[in-house]
Amino acid sequence: MATIGTYNEEGVNVDLYIPRKCHATNSLITSFDHSAVQIAIANVDPNGVIDGTTTTLCIAGYLRCQGESDHAINHLAIAKGIVRIKTGKKPRAKKTKNLKVASGARTQQKGGRNAAGQTKGAAQRGAAQKPTGRPQQAQRQGGRPARTEEGNRQRQGQQRQKPQQQQQQRQQQQQQRGGDRRAPQGRSGKAAPQRK
Repeated sequence: MATIGTYNEEGVNVDLYIPRKCHATNSLITSFDHSAVQIAIANVDPNGVIDGTTTTLCIAGYLRCQGESDHAINHLAIAKGIVRIKTGKKPRAKKTKNLKVASGARTQQKGGRNAAGQTKGAAQRGAAQKPTGRPQQAQRQGGRPARTEEGNRQRQGQQRQKPQQQQQQRQQQQQQRGGDRRAPQGRSGKAAPQRK
């Protein structure tokens, strides 16, 4: 609470209590909150010059105890327009639009010949050169076959099927391959171990 000396109806000088609000939390500051503070911040014009007026910010005591008062004041100062957001940041480097490209680099971009008469990426004489035809695909030696677009679609379709449909599909594939290779099941319902 802030007090102001004023005169009442009888003309007696009394202290008038004014309830304060914490600007950060928007809650009332009680009269027994002795760690609450009022901070007067000078207002600055757009050119960065102090214009002579101040803005008073009230901060509750528990914010100060938590060590959050500086953070709250910074945010309040930005929100109230006392401090501009750009003030604390480094000036960004300007992007240059019109860059001059060297003549040699320009011809290399177009696939022309450089000063030595070589095309882009030409190797030294006598060194092994890559064929200029179609780029070779990576050759695999065994292992998992390369994924194709069609194969991916089939797999995605299989994932959406219900378990019964998947089981029927597996049985059909096994019949096409040459019958069921599994050993007959015992009484327990578990399949006997496969022998190779």
